[in-house]
Amino acid sequence: MRSLLPSLLATALAQEPDFARDVLPLLRDSCLDCHAGAEPAASLALDGITDEAQARASSGTWRRVRDKLECGEMPPPDAPAADARLVERAQRWLAVRLGTGPGSWPLDPGRVTLRRLSRFEYAFSVRDLLDLPLPLAEKLPPDEVGYGFDTIGDVLSLSPLLLEKYAALAEEIAAAALPGAELRASAMRRFEGEALPTTLHENYGDDFGVLFAQGSILAEFEVPRAGEYLVRARMSGDQAGPDPCRFVLTMKAVASERGGTPELLRGEVACERPTAETHEWRGRIEAGRQRLDLAFVNDYYQADATDPGQRDRNLLVDWIEVEGPLDPMPPTASERRFYACGADHAHTRACLPATLKRIATRAWRRPVSELELARLLAPVDAALAAGDTLVEATRLGLSLILVSPNFLYRSEIDALPDDPSAQRPLSAHELASRLSYFLWSSLPDERLTTLAEQGLLRERDVLADEARRMLRDPRAHSLISQFAAQWLQLRSLAAVAPDPQAFPDFDEALRDAMRLETELFVEAVFREGRPLRELVDADFTFVNERLALHYGIAGIVGSAMQRVRVTDRSRGGLLGHASLLTLTSNPTRTSPVKRGKFVLERLLGTPPPPPPPGVGALDDTAQAAATATLRERLAQHRSKADCAGCHVKMDALGFTLEHFGPTGGWRDRDGPHVIDDGGTLPDGAVLHGASDLKRVVLEGDSFTRCFAEQLLTFALGRGLLDDDRRAVHALVTGYRGKSPSLEKLVVDLLALDAFLRRRGEAPRASAPEGR
Repeated sequence: MRSLLPSLLATALAQEPDFARDVLPLLRDSCLDCHAGAEPAASLALDGITDEAQARASSGTWRRVRDKLECGEMPPPDAPAADARLVERAQRWLAVRLGTGPGSWPLDPGRVTLRRLSRFEYAFSVRDLLDLPLPLAEKLPPDEVGYGFDTIGDVLSLSPLLLEKYAALAEEIAAAALPGAELRASAMRRFEGEALPTTLHENYGDDFGVLFAQGSILAEFEVPRAGEYLVRARMSGDQAGPDPCRFVLTMKAVASERGGTPELLRGEVACERPTAETHEWRGRIEAGRQRLDLAFVNDYYQADATDPGQRDRNLLVDWIEVEGPLDPMPPTASERRFYACGADHAHTRACLPATLKRIATRAWRRPVSELELARLLAPVDAALAAGDTLVEATRLGLSLILVSPNFLYRSEIDALPDDPSAQRPLSAHELASRLSYFLWSSLPDERLTTLAEQGLLRERDVLADEARRMLRDPRAHSLISQFAAQWLQLRSLAAVAPDPQAFPDFDEALRDAMRLETELFVEAVFREGRPLRELVDADFTFVNERLALHYGIAGIVGSAMQRVRVTDRSRGGLLGHASLLTLTSNPTRTSPVKRGKFVLERLLGTPPPPPPPGVGALDDTAQAAATATLRERLAQHRSKADCAGCHVKMDALGFTLEHFGPTGGWRDRDGPHVIDDGGTLPDGAVLHGASDLKRVVLEGDSFTRCFAEQLLTFALGRGLLDDDRRAVHALVTGYRGKSPSLEKLVVDLLALDAFLRRRGEAPRASAPEGR
């Protein structure tokens, strides 16, 4: 009989998968003792599922079962082993049903909620629309975060206060993009000497500003635009001694904190009051608030001189004038981008329809209808009729474009009303928008828009080629500043505050270097086509002198970040970066719990559940730290039944990084205690140090799958459905253990139905997980 078992098993495996035949026996034999009833283990209920239809309605449950079986965590070590034949049958059923090939359950592409632009997407979109790099993101409040990102449609609300802010910003942007006569006309600004402040105690003059000792008289003014200006100073002197009064005129931007003060003019004033003479300088001045400094540099005082008129030399300033700009203002970059009829300021009312339609088409990321254009032109024509200049009326049109929901929101239209839950492919313009905001956090460029208009973008090869082109573009840096910074929680580094008494060497220069190291490292892996596994284990990093000193790396000089080879492989890769090690520490000590949670959540995609209510904090008093190691205190905490289940794995992973102190520096002792960087996983595997942790992270496909899920969440702007995770699992399994590059992964994600299609409003059984 035993000799027939292999052939019987082969026959069974060749059959169509069947839930009742392939899965129920394993559930009854090994699972239902724990995963049933009102309070099933790990909140995973498997009872009540008896046929294929019920199984399909809970596809997320089976994804969890598959993952546990694949990693050997179920049944747990303290339970009887499951029948290997039953496990094999169940895994085959799971592989087929949760795959994407024949016999798999149909995939739901999901639907994305109407999405407001995040504050960074808004700023980048204005920059690329008008060639206008204004600091707009800083003027908007931080966005809410969902699923780890601030691009999630469900949390990007629009309050009345924020709408008012958008309206005010639209006017500010329009004024900056389309300069009017106020920036083109030359103006004269005169500052009377007696009214100007000095660097001396007082300005004693009535008709003159008086510098009675070596010092300066100061004049601040606003420069509306960069250009050529004429600066004049009318001065006189109280002459004494062998030399005439001498002066030096310098100028510096008020906001500038670095660099010298450029000298404009140096000269002598030979006349005496009441006469005066004028000295002038002509040259280029940059836009912004500037400060003129007119200095008296050769004071002379001889109290006992026989001639009273020769006792005191003073410089007298009648007035200072600034005239300009004197040169004609060339078209700005935003004007060249904006005007459809040319940017030579010869545009007329006849140009407005074409101009506004072209800008609205780019801004709204789709063709503009004639009715929409008519509605846009109506208030512009009314402004012209009321006496506004053409530039003022055009600014109004631009403001209306920017404050429109068509710009502030990324919309995708549901299917036809007679079947609201139907699936449909994205339109070419919707696809262009998804792609550009994924890779650039900004609107589509002209090439992408043209391909959408021609109907070519929906061809798979064209879409893949465009993705490759866009990843090589400098705008793809947004994958670092937006995606990676949020995936790795780098934005929180600015708020981290290590205890200054415990870590007196931690300063802003070190914090900046930590952040830059991680940003430059991730960008190198992305742009150089390196396998994504190098994010975890690499032989290079970036340091400057300050960070190298922190790491104990010799031979690095200067503040500039430099690429260096890593000889200590514990330091190579993200897990050795001081930025992440500091982020996952407490102000006074390391936190194996935070570090283990970061690894589970951000690198392995298996976040632990929230702690149960009423869990007490770890005893961090000085007395506790002196009498027991952190490991011993955590072991006591882990002994509580409510805590043990999650902490066993989480703490074991976190302890492998204990040689890295709370700010990421290497250490061999924690106060009086010798560092122990060992940990034991639930399956009995023993780890020691960062090298073992990297091996665990890179075993199998977990890291690649987790990274792909994070990237797809960012790309879609919504939480992933169980079906999305099924598609990602099948995609990553297809890599057969090889680590793809970012480009390869991006191109493959773009081929998923989740990216190419959308479902209507009616809900499906598959729902986002609250992760």
